[in-house]
Amino acid sequence: MRTDLRPIEAHEKGVFCMCEMRSGTLLTGGGKDRKIILWDHELHQDREIEVPDQYGHIRALSEGRGEEFLVGTSRNFILRGTFNDGFQVEAQVRLQGTIMS
Repeated sequence: MRTDLRPIEAHEKGVFCMCEMRSGTLLTGGGKDRKIILWDHELHQDREIEVPDQYGHIRALSEGRGEEFLVGTSRNFILRGTFNDGFQVEAQVRLQGTIMS
């Protein structure tokens, strides 16, 4: 049993999704606060970015190419982003399942 656990405060509410990167770092997405946080190998916060409100809450995270990551949102957007450059819309999925890009 681990005895070195420490409380970590990062997201306002619960963590909705996580994604382990090839580098061994971790991304976490908080649904309500719209923040994506990058954690280093020791689980210390490295960087964070907030998804703009117009796209909704974070529902899914996936690793992209290089430093990029993909974000699925509650308003049916798929975003491509980096911590340096922010986000761009890749697609918006309609309720019927068709993709607008």
